[in-house]
Amino acid sequence: MLIAKIIDVVVRLETADRVNGGLTALRDLMKSFNRTYREDQHLAAISWMDMHGAYDSAEELARHGLRFDKSGKDTDIAIYEMYSAIPHVNPAWITRAEPGGTRGYWLTGTEPGDPVDWEEDEKGGPEPIDIDLGPFE
Repeated sequence: MLIAKIIDVVVRLETADRVNGGLTALRDLMKSFNRTYREDQHLAAISWMDMHGAYDSAEELARHGLRFDKSGKDTDIAIYEMYSAIPHVNPAWITRAEPGGTRGYWLTGTEPGDPVDWEEDEKGGPEPIDIDLGPFE
């Protein structure tokens, strides 16, 4: 299960063969958008603070070979807003956790699995902020 953030663009890893260069190219492309990339056994996601970034990245993924249908009927890309009851692009292949538990997504028909957040190495996750607190440290 991928941990949900503010606005998420989620793709199925099994569709990576539609991207020239396959899974490695899909990962590299998604990581190039920002530092929020994460994946589990079936899905990969990046997160945004605004819908423009989400839709722009979805359209860029489509230019590289993934299908993007805003109706959610024939799409390789889902778009969810964490605090919205209505997903923006909601294909049948993704299941979203019900409110009240860990907010996340997983491939429909599979077990949610352990929650996966963004990578916490030098290439993933947000930059740590170094703040000088002066006498308050």
